[in-house]
Amino acid sequence: MKTFYLIDGHAQLFRAYYAPFRDLTSPGGEPVKAVYVFTQMLLNIVRNERPDYLAVAFDVSDATTLRKGFYPEYKANRERSPEDLQVQYERIREVIDAFGLPVFELEGYEADDLIATIAERLKGEEVELRVASKDKDLHQLLSRKVKLWDPSKGDLLDDVTLRAEKGYGPEQAVEIQALVGDPVDNVPGARGVGVKTAVRLIDEYGTAEAAIANADRLTPKLRENLLAHAEQLALTRRLVTLARDAPIDFDLAACALRAPDAARLRELFDALGFRAFAEQVTAIEGGPEGIGLGGATSRARSASPGPR
Repeated sequence: MKTFYLIDGHAQLFRAYYAPFRDLTSPGGEPVKAVYVFTQMLLNIVRNERPDYLAVAFDVSDATTLRKGFYPEYKANRERSPEDLQVQYERIREVIDAFGLPVFELEGYEADDLIATIAERLKGEEVELRVASKDKDLHQLLSRKVKLWDPSKGDLLDDVTLRAEKGYGPEQAVEIQALVGDPVDNVPGARGVGVKTAVRLIDEYGTAEAAIANADRLTPKLRENLLAHAEQLALTRRLVTLARDAPIDFDLAACALRAPDAARLRELFDALGFRAFAEQVTAIEGGPEGIGLGGATSRARSASPGPR
């Protein structure tokens, strides 16, 4: 089966920014640590994972999402991104463009919605979708053909491993989140109800509504907390349910891995001071047929970690 690697752009941007890696600056003095780590991930995917298809999905703006429209408090607890992260985001977009990768982004929708939509569009294809993300919001998408891929460890999470590791399946993910909420995104949940309690309730009653309807069978405190959440349940469910019908222009063939703009990559890597990466461009500029897994990768791993 062919593989499609789809990168959750902002998730990987923040992972790169906060990675346990020394701060880096380019020869021109700009911060480039996040750019370096993100680019390292791209090269790893191209050189080692060797996907048939590769693309990136980005958020446009938290302030203009459809969710913000019907729940103004959505993500209102988040702090502004660091100033040096925005500069690096622009550089990462340049790198992505030089790699020739399609980028999916749409006003009003989050990257998770676009990922869900692409997963839906691929249902009839013999393609395994591997999403570069650890976001629990994507658990509702998992199946035999839709998996989360951890770039730092290479681990895959599908419907089977989700059940084994978390104790619930993709079909239960929305029900569980409807009870738990998500404090990271300021999504309301039932007070005192964590994932373990929610899993137990959904296992027993099937849906969040049914769990609340049977609250009288539960301990007084849990009953009280569930009933208090009843009025917000529909809102929480709507917030955590991913859109699978975002109006994006998706063409599978356009996502096929192809040769990057080698000259542009060399120019960028030169400006950023990524000497070790510049050495690898020759190995990937021939496209999928020219990608090798031998000496160039080994040299890069033992080379200087980047700018000084």
